Amino acid sequence: MSGAPLAAPTVFNSLTNQLVFNPETAVGSDGHLRSYTGTWGGSSTGDTVCYDWTAAAACAGFPLPATHPSANGGVTRDYGYAFDQTTRCLFGLGDAGILFSEDPTTSSSPCIHSGADVTLTPSAFYCDGGTGHIHSYTNARLENMNLANVDLTASTADVSDTGGPVIAHPTFAPDGTLDLSGISPAAHPSITVSAHLVLNNSNDFTGGNQPHLVWRSSATRRRSVSRPRSRRPAPRRRCPTPRTGNDATGALTSNTVSLPVAPGPACQPTVTVNKEICVSVHDDNCQPGGPGPWAKHATPGLLGLLLANPHWRITVTDTGPTDITGVTINDNAAPSCRSAAGTFDLAAGQSKQIYCSTSLLISLLPFTNTASATYTPTNSPAGTPPSRTNDSSAVACSLLGC
Repeated sequence: MSGAPLAAPTVFNSLTNQLVFNPETAVGSDGHLRSYTGTWGGSSTGDTVCYDWTAAAACAGFPLPATHPSANGGVTRDYGYAFDQTTRCLFGLGDAGILFSEDPTTSSSPCIHSGADVTLTPSAFYCDGGTGHIHSYTNARLENMNLANVDLTASTADVSDTGGPVIAHPTFAPDGTLDLSGISPAAHPSITVSAHLVLNNSNDFTGGNQPHLVWRSSATRRRSVSRPRSRRPAPRRRCPTPRTGNDATGALTSNTVSLPVAPGPACQPTVTVNKEICVSVHDDNCQPGGPGPWAKHATPGLLGLLLANPHWRITVTDTGPTDITGVTINDNAAPSCRSAAGTFDLAAGQSKQIYCSTSLLISLLPFTNTASATYTPTNSPAGTPPSRTNDSSAVACSLLGC
């Protein structure tokens, strides 16, 4: 604004014997600042008066005044409105105790819009832990929606630094995607994508349908999901955080949606275990770091020479692409192997060898010893259950063979 005085709105001149309440002021997708004022009294049972401060005129395309015949037969006795920034809908409430929605552009009730916010933070989603090796937001997509029910041309989206200003206004492609690849996580480490959908109808919000706004990337371990909110005459709201309120039907409480998402193959490490037995007749060769040789079967008769004291080597290898943490050895037949290993971490591409031995009666031979490893991929979401490798075995043979 230039600071010059504004002319008084003339939109109230035709009102007679009506109560006028404090307005709700909001900025539309076109950047115009508008005020929405509730009025009723005399012959009016509830109206909305809209004034466009940017155009200094009554709101174009918005009846003057606008009634709400589909909400309680038009008997709403409006007190005021709340503008929802995500869906771009007005919510009205008045002396009649009826909660209703209203399209701020056309005054239609119910407001057939929807919307969703999803916050993207690469350090929380990328399998490199936010080290910068992967640096693309890729795209966001509308899913579980019939796009024939969405006016993608009229729908808009905003991308902002989380808790900060808007940095981009991507447009929806015909397949319901928003291209975010031009936004650098280095410059914007956390962004919020707000989708403002204009619907042709509310068909996708019936029954068990669950429309989503989803962030996808082939390199992510998990994806961020936000369910859009439907705006219909029933006093219900789908919100990203719980909301509460009351109307004539009683207390209202919204739902928070949480969806489990499995990691993609690019973020699932490949971990193997190899259990071997020392086949040397010299005990020194079977100690930690010893040359062995190490094999899957001991030479027949060898263990008799070693007084049935087989030496084992367990090799755990993480071939990548991600690190693993909290690695433990599962070896029920040789508790000393579990104790020798303890708990350790492995970087992608690294291996660790554990050495242990077992005291056996020769009469128990041949003896098969099996080991596996339990681990968790680094940067896994809280509560992720540990993974387990395939088993690997080695056999201590008797004097007569295996």
